[in-house]
Amino acid sequence: MNFRITKFPVDNPLSLAAKVAKQPARLLYPDSELGANGDEVTKQGTIDPFDSKIFWDKK
Repeated sequence: MNFRITKFPVDNPLSLAAKVAKQPARLLYPDSELGANGDEVTKQGTIDPFDSKIFWDKK
């Protein structure tokens, strides 16, 4: 995840099984979190992990 902050290395490889040829911009809560902390999970709303940037990543 340091790649998101430093943008290094430039050629950070993706998995061969990747469905989208793009680095994720953020991680989502796992499905297991719904049972333990469902209110917080629903607060995030609809987020695209590839295009919705986290609050500190505004570039």
